[in-house]
Amino acid sequence: MNFQLIHKIIINTTSWIVFSFNLSDALPRHTLLRTKTNQHNSSNNSKFPSHRSAIEHAGAQAVLGFCYEFGLGVSKDYKMAEHYYLLSLTTDPNGVETDICGVGMLATVRLSYFYMLGKKNVKLCHTKAKTFVHHINKKGKTSLSWLFENAHSFGCSSSQFCLGQCYYFGVGVEKDLKLSAKYYILSAKQNNALSQEALGRCYEYGHGVLKNIKLAMKYYKISAIQHEAVAYRSMAIYYSKNNNANHSDTKAFYFFKKAAELGDTLSQTRLARLYEKGTGITPSTRLAAYWYKKAADMGCKQAQYSLARFLEIGKGLDKNAKLAVYWYLHSAKQGYSDGQYSLGLCYINGIGIAKDTKVGFWWMKRAADSGHKDSHFFLGYHLLCGKEIQQDYTKGMNHLHEAARRGSEQGLYFYDLCRSSGPFAFATDTFFLSREDTLSQNIEMPLFQQEENYTTTDFDTWTSTNGIGHIAPVA
Repeated sequence: MNFQLIHKIIINTTSWIVFSFNLSDALPRHTLLRTKTNQHNSSNNSKFPSHRSAIEHAGAQAVLGFCYEFGLGVSKDYKMAEHYYLLSLTTDPNGVETDICGVGMLATVRLSYFYMLGKKNVKLCHTKAKTFVHHINKKGKTSLSWLFENAHSFGCSSSQFCLGQCYYFGVGVEKDLKLSAKYYILSAKQNNALSQEALGRCYEYGHGVLKNIKLAMKYYKISAIQHEAVAYRSMAIYYSKNNNANHSDTKAFYFFKKAAELGDTLSQTRLARLYEKGTGITPSTRLAAYWYKKAADMGCKQAQYSLARFLEIGKGLDKNAKLAVYWYLHSAKQGYSDGQYSLGLCYINGIGIAKDTKVGFWWMKRAADSGHKDSHFFLGYHLLCGKEIQQDYTKGMNHLHEAARRGSEQGLYFYDLCRSSGPFAFATDTFFLSREDTLSQNIEMPLFQQEENYTTTDFDTWTSTNGIGHIAPVA
């Protein structure tokens, strides 16, 4: 099958086209696509050749994006795939044309994974991903019609991989790990590198198949030989979790580096963390900052937070509080609770930005809503003391309670202190002590706090036996 010819036809035609191919891995027979020459000046879109922006039919744009994503007839190019997928959504925002030609919500489905899991040269964006997934789930299985037709009627390995993803994550269909593994197996047999990695993950964790580490590593290696970055990442994660393996830290570093160099954003973040901590390699804050910056530029919220932290304290980079706030904001907007908490502190204390306690507490509340224990403790302390916020004993105790439930030692200690001695015990800064302060001053703290790994159930048991009882969270 001449995929280059398919690409040329899609690009240059100005009339309705009916494809009647006998395909093994591409478009279905009788796929009706309409293209029309665009008179737009090429200078309006300098990043892409003018003829490529000429397609005005949403179905053609979505299918062409699919070709670029999986290298069907053209060199694999995720940035170009994103471009055509987005163009399809712009051309046909209501999905009328794509429904008529049977393409369905192909562009929306694929973009949801681009922004959720990351692709080389494509920025992660969890907010966009959630929005797309919401629209897909609202429409249900019909949004995957084009993929089902290709996978079932023509054995398209790329479509089989996509359906495997959908069943694995429950996007457009009910989550079904067995069906997911089935599609991955069908696709992997056709030497699809992405499916081989995904199947390896299924075997590693026992998702839809019997757990088998040897088979997992076999499929990871087969995929990695084809230079699939995510396969290197999966091997790195395996070795980073299995410290008993020989030279596991060194192997984890090696595979994260391979994946990072291939442009995998999540691996770049993990590699930066290894450089920061000196795991498997000599520590280097400069190299950690370098990889955090690369991942942050590609939209990784964890990397954006870590880069901001480096900038705030001058670690591996020149100290720059204003730039730190910039990256905290990017991380916070994507819902990362550490970023929201740190951004809140910057506003409340006027670090790198004009002081604004109202905005600061708003971000702190968002972090607490996500379960951030330090945000719960911060809010609890300020609500009980009435510091820069209206005093509210009930809400303050609720936040302390949540902080304690989520593992905050200070939250647990002061929750007990206020329950036994009243809110005024928390009214002055003299009682705002860290665990190190209390130990150095021989202040008796709850015995339970000395345990390292306690759970929510443990906390509830401990509070009930000490006559404290449960305080319901504030609505």
